[in-house]
Amino acid sequence: VRVIGPGTGLGEAFWMFDRSSDRWILIRSEGGNTPVPITYAWQVEVIRFFERELGRPVKVEDILCGEGYFLLARFIKEAIEGGNEKMLKSMSIVAEKNRAMLASDFNYRTLDKLCSSGQAPAMLHLFGTFLGLECRRAALTFWGQGDNPGKIVLTGGVVVKNPLLANNPSFASAFQKPATLHPFEKVGPQDYHDEVCSTIPVALMTDHYAGAYGACFHAAKVLTNRTA
Repeated sequence: VRVIGPGTGLGEAFWMFDRSSDRWILIRSEGGNTPVPITYAWQVEVIRFFERELGRPVKVEDILCGEGYFLLARFIKEAIEGGNEKMLKSMSIVAEKNRAMLASDFNYRTLDKLCSSGQAPAMLHLFGTFLGLECRRAALTFWGQGDNPGKIVLTGGVVVKNPLLANNPSFASAFQKPATLHPFEKVGPQDYHDEVCSTIPVALMTDHYAGAYGACFHAAKVLTNRTA
């Protein structure tokens, strides 16, 4: 089980079941501090914008967190005002699908507080793309056991408050078939790993107190060991 949580930062951890001890083992990770996964040149423009704003090399946590959300909104605004045709074209690929989803979903109100109604579909496209690529990287880096590829569990305040950031066509394309993200050329042959990732379930942890439960459980375990 790969747990990925965009929130104040980007938390990542992995759970593996150890059959010999009949218990789950937690593997800690600093995945949020790794480079941003990209597949095509248009995504590099986003990286360059973040480098300019932050004044340093960009890590994936810089994009997939609360502050990154606001910087993406600023990037979209600049792309629109500057008439960046290539970027606008890439952001508009799924705009109509995303717009239809937003029109009938209450989460539109949450997204609309941070960017205009015209920018919200582009936000779903960009955030969903980078989140999907990071989930794909985690899925292929930490495999399951045997023929079981495991699953992805999303948590963290950013996606819990705005589920559409993960539940949209751009996330699905980036996670399952990143070749379909290319806006300017015909899609090439399907990669074997596209089929593999299509079989990995992705779930969203909707309980806002999940982190607190885990902390309490760990605290109780530590106290029990000390008094034993």
